[in-house]
Amino acid sequence: MLLLRSFAVLTVFVITMNAAVGDETIYNKIGIVKGRVFIINHTELGRTPAAGQYFVFQRMDCRRCMVGVRADIEGKYMAFLGVGRYRVICTDPESDGVDLIRKGQVREVVIKPRPDDSELNIELEIPKIR
Repeated sequence: MLLLRSFAVLTVFVITMNAAVGDETIYNKIGIVKGRVFIINHTELGRTPAAGQYFVFQRMDCRRCMVGVRADIEGKYMAFLGVGRYRVICTDPESDGVDLIRKGQVREVVIKPRPDDSELNIELEIPKIR
């Protein structure tokens, strides 16, 4: 009976230690993407930082895995994402979800573990009012 209890305690200890080791390595699976967001066709200012612009990074292999990001007053942003491939999405909710990202703009970024941070500058075009 004592041997059985000792085995059970040892098993719980080993499982707990394995879980703790697994949790520590999760930090090695996070990377950073950073950059600036610009409006390239502002009617009065031309090319200007997209202060406060909201956009989304969606993991390529998971339609439900998304992270929303907001640029600061200078158009700068930084996001901590799990390692993998992401696409950037920026639409105008006030005009039936019109895509704001400039045609020809790179829309995908590969996130690598730190210290290999990724950089992605995003250029937006405001739709012309007809």
